[in-house]
Amino acid sequence: MKTLTKLAQSALLLMTFALGACASSGPYVAAGNADDTGHYSTKLAENRYRVVYNSDSRSDLNRTKDYALLRAAELTLREGYTWFEVIDRSTVSEARTSHSPHSGVSYERAYRVERSCGLLGCTKSVRPTTTTGMHIDTRSERTTHSHALEVLMGNGEIPQKGGNYYNASEVAKTIWNRI
Repeated sequence: MKTLTKLAQSALLLMTFALGACASSGPYVAAGNADDTGHYSTKLAENRYRVVYNSDSRSDLNRTKDYALLRAAELTLREGYTWFEVIDRSTVSEARTSHSPHSGVSYERAYRVERSCGLLGCTKSVRPTTTTGMHIDTRSERTTHSHALEVLMGNGEIPQKGGNYYNASEVAKTIWNRI
């Protein structure tokens, strides 16, 4: 019996984490191609890359920018460098209208006060009422974002003047802790 209880507790915990993941923002994943959700990069020179993150409709613009920075940091470390400079950045946001229907049901419980007056006086009565509603919408708007960074990677001390320099390991740690 104890084994069944522990198994049920484990299953409940697993379902809780799975549902929490479904409710969170879009995933940090590698893209299959340039049009897919996720990150991809293009090597432009020995220590220069273009890094792009395409979001799905669950990620806001700030999360998309974080994911692009995270990928730049990971790529910098993978290539054997310690810091990177963002030398160019661009963002494209696109709103798309979907014609997938969705529906909802509402339920409201309220109390109605009725007053009735006659020759001998007035009486007051309270009656519960229930209102139910349903809506069907055949359109929904979803916004996706694409954030591109062009980065130059380096080693040693981070230059102190000019540019947008980042310590790759600090950026990766900070963003991973936030997501």
